[in-house]
Amino acid sequence: MFLLFCLFSLGTLLGRAQEITAQMKMDMESYNAKINELIAVHTGNGFHIKREEKLPLVSGENTHINIQLVEGHWYHFAFVGDPSASTIKVALFLDGIGEIISDRVHPKKEEPFWTEFSYICPRSGLYELSLMQKTKIDKPLSYIMLFEKTHEQKM
Repeated sequence: MFLLFCLFSLGTLLGRAQEITAQMKMDMESYNAKINELIAVHTGNGFHIKREEKLPLVSGENTHINIQLVEGHWYHFAFVGDPSASTIKVALFLDGIGEIISDRVHPKKEEPFWTEFSYICPRSGLYELSLMQKTKIDKPLSYIMLFEKTHEQKM
């Protein structure tokens, strides 16, 4: 009888795991489609990709990335978070000035699970990009893209 109960419990757990996996698959498809869309739009608008990477974020914790920016260059930042996130926050900082740009989205309420902004750099330097998202999963999907247009390129 105990063996039968264990098999029934295992079957129930596996059934739940398949439901979660199906949702995760849908989230992954939405996530990948948004990344591809943003790359196509911004490279089509004359930007080139300066940096892109999948980030090892932990839910609820800030992650910081240092990025060298050049005066006069036009940058476009795009962050694609986990479609299941409740909050996504992105901020750009410069030492001595502080927070320059800050954006927060709430995907569960507002739909988008990404954020993006443009910035024409007024002063060369090492900038810090701070990223955070809150989700029910420990290691959410997260992808950062930094596009650039130099002053030599047609703006």
